[in-house]
Amino acid sequence: MRQIIFIFIFSITTLYAQDPHFSQFNIAKLNLNPSLTALISSDYQALLHRKSQWGSVTDPFKTLAVSFYAKEYYKQLSFGFNFIHDESGLSSFNTTGVNTSISKSIINKNNSIISVGTLIGAYQRSIDYTSIILLEEEQFFNDNLFFLDFAIGGVLSQKINNKNILEFGLSAYHLNQPQQSFNTNIDSKMPIKFNTHLTGTHILSSDFLLNTLFFYSEQQNVNELLYGMDLISSIDNTFLDEILVGVLIRDNDAVIPKIGFVFEKFNVLLSYDVNISKLSKASNNYGGLEFSLIYSWSTKKPILEKIYICPKYL
Repeated sequence: MRQIIFIFIFSITTLYAQDPHFSQFNIAKLNLNPSLTALISSDYQALLHRKSQWGSVTDPFKTLAVSFYAKEYYKQLSFGFNFIHDESGLSSFNTTGVNTSISKSIINKNNSIISVGTLIGAYQRSIDYTSIILLEEEQFFNDNLFFLDFAIGGVLSQKINNKNILEFGLSAYHLNQPQQSFNTNIDSKMPIKFNTHLTGTHILSSDFLLNTLFFYSEQQNVNELLYGMDLISSIDNTFLDEILVGVLIRDNDAVIPKIGFVFEKFNVLLSYDVNISKLSKASNNYGGLEFSLIYSWSTKKPILEKIYICPKYL
């Protein structure tokens, strides 16, 4: 038993951790693609994002993100800032990071917008060995790890006709493949992660929009696929402007229903991961509750000839 526990601890010092991630992937812009800040629907956005999952199986995995975006703030450059904290499981394996991004629309004509962006992040990872029960005293390695992280991305937003808009993006994270081992004698680099995302917006009528969502991520031998739809309806109400209902599917893992509301400058979105994988026998189909709150505002008047419909949830 002692050998099994030691192997488990030793593996913690060598294997890389999964990136913090959200089911509301299109809301977490700097975790998805650093060029997306240049395409927000307002001049500024502030975001609070929270997810808790696997509480029915173990201590909840908890992720918190606070972000700020400024579109075309200086010489047509857009900027993003993101603070993220992720806590995983019984060993209090914590990841805390700060990300900053710069992006720019390099093409904006003929109903096409192409933006590119880059991101630099600084992260601290730690683990609490005292929370792990051992039969005999062991010698541990470092319990803290600092590293820098770099990413790039690009997005094409294309107005196909008066009723359809397509947004397609590619990004790559961990380009510098930072060291992830808590043991300085072991070389364990984080693999590069590639993201592909696609959003198709179809205007059904003056009151309804339909978004088709697709996301695929691959990092070495680990991949994630999400796809689904959102229906957005405008509301003739002095208090409520829009309502969103939708569903995502994480392939071989979860069904994720969503509901959202727009109150003037505030967007609220709730979702829940209903686990359908083999783990459902232990989880009782419980997965994770996710919540995001966005505050958007503008200080500049729009240039009408360059504007086409952009849903507030993009």
